[in-house]
Amino acid sequence: MNFQPSSLFNHNLKWELLNEKPSSDFKTLQLYVFSNKKKEFQFKTLIKTGSRILKQCKNNKIKYLDVKNCVLKKIHHYQNGDGIQITSGNFQFEFYGQITEWFEQLKLHCIQVDFLNNYNIGNLIGKGTYGKVYKAIQKQNKSEYAVKTFDKSNLQKQIEIDAILREIDILRIVQHPRVIKLLETYESETHIFVVYELLKGGELKQLMNEKKLNQDQCVSIIYKIIDALAYIHSKGIIHRDLKPENLIFRYAQNIEDIVIADFGLADFYRKDGQYLFARCGTAGYLAPELIMNKIYDYKVDVYSVGIVFYMLINGGKSPFEKIDYATQLQQNMLSNIDLKKLIITNDCQDLLSKMIDSNPQSRITSQQAKIHLLFHKQHEKIEISTARLPKSLTISLIDTPKIQSIQSSRQKKQSFVQISQSAKNSPIEIKKIQGQQNFSNAKQKQQQ
Repeated sequence: MNFQPSSLFNHNLKWELLNEKPSSDFKTLQLYVFSNKKKEFQFKTLIKTGSRILKQCKNNKIKYLDVKNCVLKKIHHYQNGDGIQITSGNFQFEFYGQITEWFEQLKLHCIQVDFLNNYNIGNLIGKGTYGKVYKAIQKQNKSEYAVKTFDKSNLQKQIEIDAILREIDILRIVQHPRVIKLLETYESETHIFVVYELLKGGELKQLMNEKKLNQDQCVSIIYKIIDALAYIHSKGIIHRDLKPENLIFRYAQNIEDIVIADFGLADFYRKDGQYLFARCGTAGYLAPELIMNKIYDYKVDVYSVGIVFYMLINGGKSPFEKIDYATQLQQNMLSNIDLKKLIITNDCQDLLSKMIDSNPQSRITSQQAKIHLLFHKQHEKIEISTARLPKSLTISLIDTPKIQSIQSSRQKKQSFVQISQSAKNSPIEIKKIQGQQNFSNAKQKQQQ
């Protein structure tokens, strides 16, 4: 049985002529390919680049299949061994050979249908606007992951579905050491399951509440965030909800390994400003131009990270008073931030002032921030300190604190959407999903 029409993922699989030059980042493999037309196996060379599988035709032209959001399944043939089957509607493509590496790579781009056969669902560790996040144990390797689950019956509006698909699309693109890793996506008749790496080190918010960091520590952390942000922007993506709660450490007791998480409000940059959700984010971290409903660009993220930088230096305290939501939002819009009370170096103050500049025209970009003089001096300091140590020793300028697990209960976060107070990351007119998911009754699709 092919993939049910109730699928939320669009997939139209067919061979198309490749007009541009193939990417240099590709994998070549010789495989036994089943020809549906001739009903026989043919030994062919295939090329994989991202979500595309390429083949060379007899006329030397190259055709490709874009397998994004198609159904992926491991299969076995008594003669040709292990294989991969890719399905879209009535179109089916299968090949056999040394497919282990290709299958692991294609999992990122395709949809699988047998989640409960591969994972055991554990404790609830978080709630979002549309669904819930659980710890999950992979049955084969016993490794722990985080799985974001969505009950399809709760997705009543197309904008809700589009938001989920947009987040998955974006996380497939942003493959960076300091961005949370999306590993694979499953769909059953009743649910969508999105598997991520499990971040165990806790939120930056929690660290700032527990420990006063010195300037070197703050600079080291903020550089890693800016480095990841510059990469995200280079892919044409705006995050739009950067705040300490969405900056999470990968491991406990290691604040050097911080990652950007929660891309629920992220979108692809558009010059015309026509986004799925145009005015979104969290009060206290919003760029003034976004609050004033002006067309904005990547620099809204720079402003948000600037506020995080300020809070790091200022012991976790925001530059805006939290008397009430309206007052905080008004202060955020005016952005009258006094840096003189901060005990920081001139270079640190220079970068910070350029990041939180209320004028987006003169505000620094993420790429410019990444090469700021402050970071050059910080790197030189690390090199000098390391050079003075015996080779058998290692150095870290970070005094690593003890951070509680991400599984600890989180405080409710106040988010900004349409100049209103709502649930975390709540888009326009979308209600918070309530109630427990019932996974035991989720029916898994089977393919023949």
